[in-house]
Amino acid sequence: MTESLFEFDDKHSIGNDLGNFEIVSEDNDYLVVETDCFERNAVLTKNETIDNVKKWIEESGFTVAEEDLEKPWGAYFRFKDEDVDRFLELFVPEEKNISQNKEVCMSPKFLLVAPEQRLSWQYHERRSEKWKVLLGDVGVKQNYSTVEPECVELLTVGQAVTLEYGDCHRLIGLDDWGLVAEIWIHIDKNNPSDENDIVRVSDDYSRV
Repeated sequence: MTESLFEFDDKHSIGNDLGNFEIVSEDNDYLVVETDCFERNAVLTKNETIDNVKKWIEESGFTVAEEDLEKPWGAYFRFKDEDVDRFLELFVPEEKNISQNKEVCMSPKFLLVAPEQRLSWQYHERRSEKWKVLLGDVGVKQNYSTVEPECVELLTVGQAVTLEYGDCHRLIGLDDWGLVAEIWIHIDKNNPSDENDIVRVSDDYSRV
């Protein structure tokens, strides 16, 4: 086992390999974990990657409210809204102050995108989103209209993007698995968004 420091300070750094995690200690600024690291050039299977993410989620103390492990592009894990403050503190601390506003309703989630796979070109009507990369490099496309741009924005570990409601966007897997912390910011707390709040404009898996 090797020790890695998952820092969530101004550096916003996180380990590069998704191994078997064990939390060793914790304070307000970082988690120290031990991890069995896989060879950097070895891409894990989907089942191996999901098992490692689920183990880390369990050991981190988050509660999964809903998961879908059968997505053609990977998987997602949506956590209970009660976990949002700790989720923000660990993964998206720059948004922590927003959560103190009682008029703002937020939901935490992980997106796990497979190598060379893409989510649909889509938008939402009842939520904005913020994505922050926790592991691996990912590609992002976004536009104010439904016209999909050719250029792909590269996001590396620690980098984030905000996606306003109504804006089209797409998450893209690159050479290896990518793990993204996602925050939903609901437009109306009395009519919060859900997994059905998705309008697919185009899709690689014929789901439009």
